[in-house]
Amino acid sequence: MSLQAELKQKINEIRKIVTVYEWIVDAYIVDFFQENHWSNLPASWAQCLAGVSIRQLPELLRSDGRHTEVTVWPLAMLALRSLFHRLELPRRRQTPRAAVADAGAECVFHRQAALFRKSVKLKKRHEIEEFAASCRQEKGNRRCNALVDIGSGQGNLARALAYGYGLRVCCIEQNGTFVQAARAKDVELWKSRSGAYRAGSVRSDAAHGAQRS
Repeated sequence: MSLQAELKQKINEIRKIVTVYEWIVDAYIVDFFQENHWSNLPASWAQCLAGVSIRQLPELLRSDGRHTEVTVWPLAMLALRSLFHRLELPRRRQTPRAAVADAGAECVFHRQAALFRKSVKLKKRHEIEEFAASCRQEKGNRRCNALVDIGSGQGNLARALAYGYGLRVCCIEQNGTFVQAARAKDVELWKSRSGAYRAGSVRSDAAHGAQRS
């Protein structure tokens, strides 16, 4: 089975699970008491969870500790856990980190990294750098003309892909406030880049002038 076919199959199976458990997927913690979420749980789930401490809950999410579990989970929960682990996407890097870093060392994103990291939290910055590098690597391996960022927020990832790596990106975002913030950041980035280029040009001219003298 090809990678595309396998991914399509996984998406279809995930859609079925989400549809069946939509009532809990769309539940918000802040509405727990107001909407009485506990009453929506199947009887076997409620009975089991009522006697489980918070420290035991990680057991439910692990697949490598089945022989040491002390809690008897409902079969539906165990089936879901098995499905989650089977359908999860691989998290291991396919391309060595050094190879990805070397491939993008000369791009704008690395040469002017400070411009793209401004006002971006450290965790988000790490995610952007990793994903952007992977996208650049995929572009070289496949015929990729453009990328679509669904739920692009303030455009931090798209900005790194477009201005930093030279990829064509289409952003889709329903929050108007985020869109305005993204556009403001784009303008700020362009101004900063223009200033950096002018400064670099002055330093270059000065260096050449010193060599000529």
